[in-house]
Amino acid sequence: MFNGCRNVFGTIILFVVLGSFIIPVFYKVVNPSDIERREQNLRAEFQTIIHPEGANQTKFKINSKIVNRWIRAEYKYDNMNDSEVEQYYNKEMIRKGWIKQPVSEERYKQFYESIYRKGDYEITFCPNKDSWAIHLHYKDFFDRFAL
Repeated sequence: MFNGCRNVFGTIILFVVLGSFIIPVFYKVVNPSDIERREQNLRAEFQTIIHPEGANQTKFKINSKIVNRWIRAEYKYDNMNDSEVEQYYNKEMIRKGWIKQPVSEERYKQFYESIYRKGDYEITFCPNKDSWAIHLHYKDFFDRFAL
């Protein structure tokens, strides 16, 4: 009896794992225009951000997994310190309708990140050694599977 339960449980796990891969791949094959639209919307949302004067983009990359797309960019701010950069983006994001998300005090002390949400979009601002990283992604059904 125990062996039969283990086989049923194993079969269920196998179907869940296969489904989490097959569903997004099938979606990508059936709806390529929707995935392209998602990427265009992500780019458009990113381009609405007004960066402070003197900000120099050092990196920009659109990353992807099967269905998901996200943007990671880095900027240097020669004429602003980290606190000023953080305050600037806080005002900019709130002005654009983004809602600042709570971050635990421990996490903030470790990463100094600020997280904002607007609909299904989430953006994170985080200082690096000599620049700030901006990470924008679209959170939906497929994000739960990290695809």
